[in-house]
Amino acid sequence: MLIAREIFLPIFTIIFSIFITIFCLEAFAQTLYRFENGHWLFNPQEQFTVPYAKKVDDRRQYSLLPGYKSETININKFGFRSADKNVDLNKTYVCLIGDSVPFGAGVKDSETLSFHMNMIIAQQGFDQIKIINGGVPSYNLRQSLDRYRIDIKPHFKCSALILNAANDVSLIDFFRENWTPEVTWASARKFVAVRKYSALMNYMKILIGHIGRGVKADIDQALSKALPEIRNDLEQSLTSLSKEGIPTLLLPVDPCYDATNNLRSPEQRHSCAGYKNFQQLAERWQPIISNINDILTGAAKKLDGIYFEDTAKFFNIVGRPGMYVDFIHRSDKGNKMLAETLVNWLKEHDVLTSQNKQQ
Repeated sequence: MLIAREIFLPIFTIIFSIFITIFCLEAFAQTLYRFENGHWLFNPQEQFTVPYAKKVDDRRQYSLLPGYKSETININKFGFRSADKNVDLNKTYVCLIGDSVPFGAGVKDSETLSFHMNMIIAQQGFDQIKIINGGVPSYNLRQSLDRYRIDIKPHFKCSALILNAANDVSLIDFFRENWTPEVTWASARKFVAVRKYSALMNYMKILIGHIGRGVKADIDQALSKALPEIRNDLEQSLTSLSKEGIPTLLLPVDPCYDATNNLRSPEQRHSCAGYKNFQQLAERWQPIISNINDILTGAAKKLDGIYFEDTAKFFNIVGRPGMYVDFIHRSDKGNKMLAETLVNWLKEHDVLTSQNKQQ
């Protein structure tokens, strides 16, 4: 008995000491994360849960829930974000499609891109034209164009489309070598919902990201597989729109930082104040973002009636501080600035004037 005690007591002491050390380190890391980000890592907002989404029986896998209401978000009976219940099917619309960026994640209904565009258009006398907010959080390019084909086209006349979706970038990064054209964030939900509870593991991943070279190799391999598929799929959908004669404006994936300048400059930190750890994510994602934007510009050069407007250059000129609420989503100020630019584009391409004359 004495011998067993002499053997197991030191082992127990070592195990207990390791447990206490890990517990203390985790508590410190959780507190650090709370201080840096304004919320706990295990907060539900970190999980992939969208209360205003519903399952659908097509390859998109999910869409918006008609009739959903909250203090900041309203989904109308057609499944589009809008606090306006008066939807006129006889009007002509400019249809925004894409992900949470045009949807307006992080802002109120009255601060979204579509709201500001509608206000500007009405003030300038184009009263027969409205903007539809067809954005759905976490949609990629394929899902966004499917949204037009399934949810919008059967009910609304779109004089033009504006497409802005960034989630091909995050899906390539998340799935890496397992990426396929069919993956969506619904596919990843069971993994995303539990992916980050340990702040200690979170900071270890950040450290590995700084010193490791394997991540870049994984992403390069994923890009070589994903980019041709995304390009072909996008061009097939845009070719149909080109044949239909619907002008389609493609917008770039444009995060909070200026990709043409040093990511570690003080101005960049000010621009991305809503996402303090932006540098690590930007360094990993920027090669993917550049490739996706190249696909968008290539499609616009190749197809009639398909356009690309580099709005990233616009924000680089006017300044980015205050334009974003986090890494990718624009603030009320950012949406208002972009709305002015897009309305000018619509006027320059005779989308607003020609439709107003017809009606």
